[in-house]
Amino acid sequence: MQMRMKINTQYTWLTELSPGNLERVQKVLKILMDEVEIRAVNRLTFNKIPLNGFRKEGFEYEDIVAVLRKVDPEGRVARTEKITMPLFEGNDSWLTQAYSISSIKHYGVHVSKEESDNIFLLEIKDFEELKHMEEAVRKSRVQVLDGNKQPQSPSKEDTLICAGLAADFSKGTVQYDKHKAKEISAETKPMRMLKLLLEKQPNTVTYLELGAEFDLSAPETGTKKVGEREIKVLPHQSHGRVIQTILRDLKNILRDAGMDDRDIENMIVTKPKQGYALRCGNQKVDRKNTT
Repeated sequence: MQMRMKINTQYTWLTELSPGNLERVQKVLKILMDEVEIRAVNRLTFNKIPLNGFRKEGFEYEDIVAVLRKVDPEGRVARTEKITMPLFEGNDSWLTQAYSISSIKHYGVHVSKEESDNIFLLEIKDFEELKHMEEAVRKSRVQVLDGNKQPQSPSKEDTLICAGLAADFSKGTVQYDKHKAKEISAETKPMRMLKLLLEKQPNTVTYLELGAEFDLSAPETGTKKVGEREIKVLPHQSHGRVIQTILRDLKNILRDAGMDDRDIENMIVTKPKQGYALRCGNQKVDRKNTT
């Protein structure tokens, strides 16, 4: 009989997490467990796991890796691998054009070009221990919440409302019109972006401000050579791709809350080479007290 590997179940890392990060860790572990159970994951090899469920909650692959490194630094419970498809990069790849490569075998798993950006590979070594970790995080969150029930100073910025959209950053909910409120942590990147937009409406939230909010590296300065020309590198060119990913996830959250694409496009205005702003019609952003 194969003996189950004994892993330290004290989870000392729990004491190092803030309430907001406890919530983030619990959500990532819960989504991970749900995907494993639904997809009948093969415990003996890597498996393809879609990112959709994580992205709806504002998480990207890097967030999943960060959580697993925190709770399982030695990789004894689970291990992930990012899909690397160098043969698919660039439209001018002579190899892609010559051989029409549509999939590769990565860690023993066939991955197509179409799905490469939307999945990651997961190897589960101890599912029961993963469940114990999620349960420990959940219980720790309950203890923290119970300990924080004492009255707190009311905040006028708990809820921000713009043209039928209400975001409650103390409860972690987004509600549009008469639709049911959607729960999502205020600590996620899309919610942090939404708060910035609401607080600055109708002014523009610049790429520099968004870069500072998400701790992105400082934008490149100076120039870079393109062909025979020297062009200036601007903040939106350095931060744009990451911020666009966060914006895409924010729009998905708004869709889940009941907004249609037309309403979303009318509300979130792109300011070319500057950033983004909210358009609330004739209604300015209201600030409500949730207490």
